[in-house]
Amino acid sequence: MAMRYKKPTVTIRDYLLQWYPTIDVQPVGQRLNTTNKIEASPTDEKPAKSQGIIRTILEGMNIGEITLVRTENATYAYESVDGGHRKRYIKAFFENEFPLWGTKTYYKDLSAEDKKAFLDTELTFCIYNSLSTYQKGYIFRNLNETTDVNHQEELNSYGEIPIAESIRETVRIVAGINNKINDLFSCGFIEKKNEYVFDNLSFNNSRLRMDEAVARFYFRFYDGGGAGKAADKDLKKMYQDESLTVAETAKLKSKVDKLLSFLNDMAYARKNTIKKGLYWKEFVMLSRLYFYMEDTYKNFEVSDDIEFYLAFKKVFDLYTGDNPKGKYNKLVNLPFDKAGRTVVEAFRGYMGHYDTFDKVNQTVLWMLEDFDILKYVKLKDPRRAFPSGWKEKKLSEQDYVDVIDGKPLNLDNSVMAHIISHKEGGLTVWKNLAVTSIEHNQAMGTMSLDQYKELLGYDVAA
Repeated sequence: MAMRYKKPTVTIRDYLLQWYPTIDVQPVGQRLNTTNKIEASPTDEKPAKSQGIIRTILEGMNIGEITLVRTENATYAYESVDGGHRKRYIKAFFENEFPLWGTKTYYKDLSAEDKKAFLDTELTFCIYNSLSTYQKGYIFRNLNETTDVNHQEELNSYGEIPIAESIRETVRIVAGINNKINDLFSCGFIEKKNEYVFDNLSFNNSRLRMDEAVARFYFRFYDGGGAGKAADKDLKKMYQDESLTVAETAKLKSKVDKLLSFLNDMAYARKNTIKKGLYWKEFVMLSRLYFYMEDTYKNFEVSDDIEFYLAFKKVFDLYTGDNPKGKYNKLVNLPFDKAGRTVVEAFRGYMGHYDTFDKVNQTVLWMLEDFDILKYVKLKDPRRAFPSGWKEKKLSEQDYVDVIDGKPLNLDNSVMAHIISHKEGGLTVWKNLAVTSIEHNQAMGTMSLDQYKELLGYDVAA
């Protein structure tokens, strides 16, 4: 069915008085403000976006169509599809929030004639009767093909589909729904700077940078997990996958939340040792290491967050430092890398690369050459109980005596125990199985077999 629209013209006066209160000027599918600066500084070579729009109006030039769609929303009669910046900045200038570029002239300082000319300026609206979520995103993307809209802003325009909502609501508060964001992205708004400052991160969400990172995390789990590619085309494929229902998206979210919890622990560790939150490249590399650990070890736990982070940073600095020496300064000899780059140069380049598995994975492989992860994590076997048939076989192997005190055992007065406790990462495998008395097993608790024997005075080597 063809989309239907009308194109009325409205003066700025009527827009501010009658129309603005009826329009949702920042719906979820619209991009955020592309800059935190509502006015340019004296040293800037060009006006801020807001000042450029107002200058265009005052010079009598057209600022283009403003696209709306009728909505059944009880709060607003219309929803912005395109032109959100223009709508917001017109109102902000009228309310004296910023001056004309290169001056100290606010709206209140204009002459009566200039004020009238501004308020009598006609805006052209393109108003659609109704649009689906897909149609709104489609119009936005087409209208912005020749403007500065980045890939994540395009994906955000998909609006109210489960995957877009989940990613958006993980990172930032969405007006009207009062969602709870992930703790990693907790922040406060600094009015003096007119920007959000994040508690444990040393970068912000300009141009939906954090949304994009989280979208790549979702895709990795969507694609099966592990460190690997998450190219722009891959993200688009995920957003367009109609099989990603609310339930399926929730499964991905539970996995992403575990990754974000790990990153938050690392960010907290950094802030408590170095006094600043995670930098962007650390954020990226730690996420890649997490995918490696999750894929390799399946079930693991970081023993000490601070020790893990400091060990990571020591190695990471070798690959990102300004004065590389030794192997870090050697030329790369890899089939997927161009000739003439050192390891450090290639590592830095791969940190911003998401399009191929080889380059993403190589950053992990290089880190693992110097970073012994197993020193800082406990491996946990999700299976706690040994198969029931193993007890008789192991008891026979032990000649029907207790491995702790050598006393006779039978099937009725014995239990299977982990030589290295499950809590300490002991696996539920044959070589980690011992059969002992019920009493010894209860007293041993989470100790290893050798620790328990040592406390009892038995020869550990026996």
